[in-house]
Amino acid sequence: MKNDVSPATMLLRMAHDPRFRTFVETRSVNSHVVSKFVAGETATDALNATGELLARGRYVTISHLAPDPLDTTQARTHRKRLRKALRRTVQAGYNVEERIEIAIRPGALGARLPNNGHELALEHARRITHTATEMGARVLIESEPGLPASDTLSFTDALRRDYPDTGVELWSMRKRTEQDILERIDSQCRVRLSYGTDEARGGEDETHGARDTDLAYVRSLTELMRSSATFSVSAADRRVVEISEALVAAGERQAGTFEYHLRMGTHPIAEATIADRGDRMRVLVPFGRDWYPYLMGRVADQPGQFLALFRPTKAARRAKARGKR
Repeated sequence: MKNDVSPATMLLRMAHDPRFRTFVETRSVNSHVVSKFVAGETATDALNATGELLARGRYVTISHLAPDPLDTTQARTHRKRLRKALRRTVQAGYNVEERIEIAIRPGALGARLPNNGHELALEHARRITHTATEMGARVLIESEPGLPASDTLSFTDALRRDYPDTGVELWSMRKRTEQDILERIDSQCRVRLSYGTDEARGGEDETHGARDTDLAYVRSLTELMRSSATFSVSAADRRVVEISEALVAAGERQAGTFEYHLRMGTHPIAEATIADRGDRMRVLVPFGRDWYPYLMGRVADQPGQFLALFRPTKAARRAKARGKR
């Protein structure tokens, strides 16, 4: 029987094995590979990565990697860490205006906790957004597996009543997204258009297969290009960049009036090419102690990085060589 399981899917399955996670987190894995995709565990690490990117003309979205909280105390801790990261960027003297964005995942703020978890997360998000607005930074509500699109959108809409610049991430893999895009255009909501993740399949929202996800992405991109909405599109797929360029050339949109986005370390050549020609290039900078699930997701995107995780570092090779003398 033919095996239709992709290498990426196999890696994600391995990533969910607690024994494999323990092995990766406790082993001296190749720190170069980890630091390629993750800024580090602390706000200082995120600040350093942000400064380097801003100096190279990038825009930045800071994302705190944290598991869903088990109680209200953990949810409050996540809120405090995001606000701390925001304050540190201003204290460092960075030009924050529009160039820095904070990503908020409702689940990490307690949206799945019992007894009004949604309202608890919303109150935390309001406090983060208030701080961001005072500092000139932006806020984006991320989509996530296990949280229906309707919940993400209602969360965003509630924030936008007081903070209308709040943006939302939408996944083209969800069948409802094309209609959601049209409604966001009408309400002038900022949108980050992404593909989505395989972990979202089987949830409350119906999803497309891989080919239809790509087609839906292009249709949504075209609608955004023809609108006056503020939006960001993925530069991870060269075809999307080419379609965006073609729509600009056809007069559907002026260059520089929308953003491209990439995750840190994933496509450095595309990142540099887009930024150096003067287009807005926004880079997602993740930080936090819960880096393992995020790292494995990026390795699944680029399976060739899997073995690189376990190759000895230069320092380890030098130490081994000294031991043989």
